[in-house]
Parts: sequence; C-alpha cells; structure tokens
Amino acid sequence: MKFITMRYEGKKPYTDRTPNRTQWAPGDENPVSERDAKILRGYLEFKVVVPAASKKAAAKIEKTNPDAGGAGDGNANTTKGDGTGAAAGTEEDPQAAALALAQQKEAELQQRQKQAKRATEGELLEVSRMSKDALAAYAKQTYGLDLDLKAKVGDLRNQVTALAQAGAA
Repeated sequence: MKFITMRYEGKKPYTDRTPNRTQWAPGDENPVSERDAKILRGYLEFKVVVPAASKKAAAKIEKTNPDAGGAGDGNANTTKGDGTGAAAGTEEDPQAAALALAQQKEAELQQRQKQAKRATEGELLEVSRMSKDALAAYAKQTYGLDLDLKAKVGDLRNQVTALAQAGAA
C-alpha cells in the first residue's frame, strides 16, 4: 500500500472523514493511504507534499534544460508524489517514522473491521438457525428486548437480524 504525504493548510483543527479519522492542526503533514488522499484532495485545505528527492530531481531538470516550461514552477499541488521518495539524509527519518505509524494504524483499522464483520456474520448465522423460543431468549439476553412470540418466526428473525446489523449490543 502506498502512502502520500498531505499537508493541512486550514485555519482551524480538523478531523477528516476518512476511516482513520485523522486529526489535523493547521500546518500538519501526515502520510495517508492513496484511498484517503483521493478523498482529501477534494478539499481546498489539503495539499500534496512533494518529497525532497522529487524537488531535487525537478531542480536538476530545470538547470539542465531551462527551456522546459512548467517543470519547476513551484506549484507543488500539480505534482503527484507518493511520499516514499529515497532519503538522502536524516530529514526523512521523521517522515519514515510517521509513514510506519500510518501503516500500522491502517493495518489495525483493517483488522478491527475484519473482526467486526466476522462477529456479525457469525451472529447472523446463529440467528438464522434459531427457533422462536431461542430467538426470544437471545433478544432478551443480548439486546434487552422482549419479542412478541405471537409473531411469525421469520418476522422475529428479521427483528433480531436488524438489531445485529445495527450493532445495538
């Protein structure tokens, strides 16, 4: 998974709407996944940070070919960087640490989502096999809900399934 370093240039602290819910302060630079970067690029406050290695390469190209228009116009927003440029010194070490932290957060988030999905699927499988009495007891114990035993078993399953999918536990 590639990560892109993004800079927040807003005036107030902001919590983004990506799955990681990253909190941004004015001037913050954080590595985010490509998927999250695509979302954040839609906001004017977020800019892609061009890695130092890419800036040096652009400067070399401009020095060797001064007629190449737009190669070094200083507009960092038009250059796509993946945030994983080769480091030529210690200034990239904090970025590498931040990148590793972002990768770890992304992996933890994916693991939690998988576990939640498995738990919900297991619960739904159990519910699909229960009888009326078992559904009533399960709803009472798990969700604190008294089901009407006069209803059809299919209706009771639908009620408990809706509770399970909503995560009302």
